[in-house]
Amino acid sequence: MKGIFLRGRLWLSAMSLILACNVLSQPSQQIIASSLGKYCRVKITEYRQRLDTLEISIKVEWINENLQPVSDLKSRLLLRKENVRSSADGKIKYLDFEKQDYIAFNRSYPFRLQVNKDIPHDSLRIDFNFEIITGQDPLPQKSGESILLFRDPQQLACITGIDFKKLAKVEKKPPSFRLLSPKADAQGKLVVKDAEVDIIGFAQDESGINLVLVNSVDARLYPDGKFVSPVKLAPGDNDIRISVIDNDGTITEQKITVVCESFAMASRMLNAGNYYALIIAVELYEDPKISDLENSIDDASALYDVLTRNYAFDRERVKLLKNPKFEDIVIELDRLNKVVTDNDNLLIFYAGHGIWDEQAKVGYWLPSDARESNTANWFRNSTLRDYIGGIRSKHTLLIADACFSGSIFKSRSAFANAPSAIEKVYELPSRKAMTSGSLSEVPDKSVFIEYLIKRLAENDKAYITSEELFYSMKTAILNNSPTVPQFGEILNTGDEGGDFIFIRKK
Repeated sequence: MKGIFLRGRLWLSAMSLILACNVLSQPSQQIIASSLGKYCRVKITEYRQRLDTLEISIKVEWINENLQPVSDLKSRLLLRKENVRSSADGKIKYLDFEKQDYIAFNRSYPFRLQVNKDIPHDSLRIDFNFEIITGQDPLPQKSGESILLFRDPQQLACITGIDFKKLAKVEKKPPSFRLLSPKADAQGKLVVKDAEVDIIGFAQDESGINLVLVNSVDARLYPDGKFVSPVKLAPGDNDIRISVIDNDGTITEQKITVVCESFAMASRMLNAGNYYALIIAVELYEDPKISDLENSIDDASALYDVLTRNYAFDRERVKLLKNPKFEDIVIELDRLNKVVTDNDNLLIFYAGHGIWDEQAKVGYWLPSDARESNTANWFRNSTLRDYIGGIRSKHTLLIADACFSGSIFKSRSAFANAPSAIEKVYELPSRKAMTSGSLSEVPDKSVFIEYLIKRLAENDKAYITSEELFYSMKTAILNNSPTVPQFGEILNTGDEGGDFIFIRKK
């Protein structure tokens, strides 16, 4: 068995399931090990065929180096749709990949597929390429690099056959269901105010109901056919797929759209566009003369989590750059310049080294490929100002947690007045910045980012301006850090007196 290890994850390849006769062979299992000391025993425990629906039960057991079971709630087995191969491609349908292109499971999983009646043979081979992932990081990207970590001569196999009589069975009336909750409004729309809703319905069929899937997740099924499944919602329209499978394997599917107005109404009131974010964290430098940092990536990741979890930042519009080079930053700013419109909002965050040239009166950020000997790959504050002035956003907020970051400002005077009405400050364009310090060094362990994330997480208001956010944490930072945080307008970028507004999810 070959594996790929990259940034703390193990990719597993060539784990095969072979379906070929009518009964399970000897117990099928595979022992997986990673260089991080993660061990996993994967078993095929059961196989069933109900008409044209096949179900393979896969059990995951986390073990130690002595092969004894251990508790591990953070590690998961990941299976991508593109990493499933069969000997009858085009003749089968994978029922578990309706809403997303991967399956992540920890303990066990019933893998379901549907076989076309035109399958040419009475046997079926399926190859799975699993990955082990740990923690709550975003899903890993594929890589071409590979390191052989572990080889187990025992093959993971399930041996069974396809019963063509069941595939050829006379079609009957499919199962039916009716939706009980949420209820439609006068216009026939399913509208809810909360960010989570229980999908409740009643399913029936002459052969009985085997299971109900809501977005490919098992719903709680009661003996009388009632089913309940909690679903988390994003703001606006949410497509939800309900699949009802009877005891003969016949499937009825229906898609419903639930409108979540937890903060969609707030966005519409402001006529707010999309919220974009570019989060940059540099802590490892190629030049040994530039000291590495310890907390930049952790801080940036925590900000990514609170923005996408609590506020109107969709994950597909938030980019987290870890240890980027000069070119990587430029590429992302160029991309934002193309996609951000004059009704959208943009947040840029930087954590890493900053440099101030007193003689030239120029400030810089240091990407990971910066050299101490020359400024070729140093990122000028003036270049950043040019980008911020050129990106056609309604509001842009820069947050910098770096030494000498105060050099970006037009002014650094205090804002003593209370924030104006939300509608008024949103109407006027703004280009604001808040930084962890002025023209001075800041410590690697950032009190600034600690209180920034704390205030964002604890905020329970539907709206909070960047100015209000800054002054809610300024005193705490001054009391717990030698630096003086700054807030103000960015010089020559088009600020007209408005402010960036964080819209909170319910």
